[in-house]
Amino acid sequence: MKHILSILSLFLCLLIYCSDNNWTYCTKDLNGDFFVAGIVQDYGSPTIHVIKSDSTGNVIWQFNIGGPDADIIRAVETDGSNFFIAGNTNNYGFGSPGDAFLIKLDNNGNILFDQVYSELNKVEFNDLYFSNNSLFGAGSTNSFSNDLNFFVSEINTSNGSLISSTLFEDQYSSAEEAIQISGSSTGDLYIMSTNSSAAIITRFDAASNLVYSKSYSGLNTINPSYFSVNDNNEVYITGLVSLTMNNAEHLFILKTDNNGALIASNYYDWNADSKGLRLELFINEIICSGFYYQDPGATILNLIRTDTDLNLNNAFYLDLPNHDITRNRFLSKSIDDHYHLYNVVVQVGNSVSQWDVSKSYFKEDNLACFNNDSLPVQNSFLLNSKDYVFYPSSISFYNNSGFQTSTAPAPIINRCDPVIVLFTTEQDGLCAGEISFINESINANTFIWDFGDGNTSSDTNPMHTYETNGNYTVSLTVDDGMGNNIVSEVDVTISNIPTLEIIGLPAVTNSIVPIGITTAPAGGVLEGNGIVFNAFNPTLAGPGIHTVTYTYTDSNNCVYATEESVLVVAISYSFVEYNLGVISP
Repeated sequence: MKHILSILSLFLCLLIYCSDNNWTYCTKDLNGDFFVAGIVQDYGSPTIHVIKSDSTGNVIWQFNIGGPDADIIRAVETDGSNFFIAGNTNNYGFGSPGDAFLIKLDNNGNILFDQVYSELNKVEFNDLYFSNNSLFGAGSTNSFSNDLNFFVSEINTSNGSLISSTLFEDQYSSAEEAIQISGSSTGDLYIMSTNSSAAIITRFDAASNLVYSKSYSGLNTINPSYFSVNDNNEVYITGLVSLTMNNAEHLFILKTDNNGALIASNYYDWNADSKGLRLELFINEIICSGFYYQDPGATILNLIRTDTDLNLNNAFYLDLPNHDITRNRFLSKSIDDHYHLYNVVVQVGNSVSQWDVSKSYFKEDNLACFNNDSLPVQNSFLLNSKDYVFYPSSISFYNNSGFQTSTAPAPIINRCDPVIVLFTTEQDGLCAGEISFINESINANTFIWDFGDGNTSSDTNPMHTYETNGNYTVSLTVDDGMGNNIVSEVDVTISNIPTLEIIGLPAVTNSIVPIGITTAPAGGVLEGNGIVFNAFNPTLAGPGIHTVTYTYTDSNNCVYATEESVLVVAISYSFVEYNLGVISP
């Protein structure tokens, strides 16, 4: 499979409060625009910062949301055009230890609603999931029992009111925290939670009936980060596993069947502690992003590709110069095999409260910023799966609101690599002499084409017709944004234009009899004054210059034509006198 890679990195420098789980969150709308939300600490207490950028990384709008006290974001989601952000606030509910909030923004960044859901103790949303015009929030609270338990709410997307909320207390009376909520193509709803030592998956069908609740644990502590579900309702989970045998932490992936039974569990050893953060399912492969530690304490973003049975196919890593810490927060792969990542990075010398957001766009076989010479060792490890019993109950919250927006400093934008200029040609199915130019350039916006025959174009994907057979050098020139022209050239050969001929027609004639004509290739149509079938009749045409056109249509219904001129001079007639004598009546 042929790949062409380009990486574009956008760095947005913001001073923030951060931990491994609440730096930034990212989503992508139906227009291909990215929405990033994180925590800034410009004025003391943590405040929410939101950024919308287009697919190439250009910032469309950005601002802060919050109040004088702490606002911590935990999740973002989109319905395709609007954006939802959720988390925990100390500003607009009962105060510390905080209440859950939900804010809806339109495509232009206007707040459509903001809601705060309060109780006496801690309430927070940890994740959001939009499906079939419904928005679901998964969160954690200790307001209804002595322990932290997770809850799931269905939310009215028009005004943020709660349609229903259900609390899940477990059979062991242990602390339960929601990590993620997601769904499958069959309409089932999945919630991943943890009790600090196991990953727990709870599945409901489309009618809200419990299908199963399973925990995955063993001698080794499981710290889950993310999961994905395929069309067969098989679940893939990533995170880190703490191995007691070597006192190390490794990125792991486990797979379950549609009933929650464990199928496989592997960890991937870079000879350093590592952790999985995102996991996405594509055709016949799994893509997992994470990080591993590099001395003296820096972390490197890595990606691994496995088949659907978790067997390692490939791995590569991003080592940004002058950065100590890298965390992936968004991972997707498009139909044309381009990867899209949003990452959190911390520069050398900065504390973790100072981070950048890096947007990377690339194909994997031309690794300008990524490297593929650090393959991990794959190992299996033992896990136990068992039924996990929850006791659900309906709960309700008090409602408040009051979030405000404020301006924020403009981001700093950098590129990871130069503009890539590349194009291919296509002639199949086109008329002779026609070529379609397919522009595969990355990070370029303006184009100047030179077709090598004196003609040019500024179209993105032009079509050009050559008049004669021959060899031509076609060039595409773009500006790299820094005043430098980057040129790519391709040689094209045109050899399929048919040579049309009108044979036997003289340039000048005074003939009084029709002149036979043949044509090549045969099968076309002759037209013009004096043309009768395949002959030119000077007498019918009369004196003067006449144009004879030959039109030929090939098997692709492409039409070609040529023409010749003929001069018919005045035709003189000679008469002979005969003495016939006298004719008698």
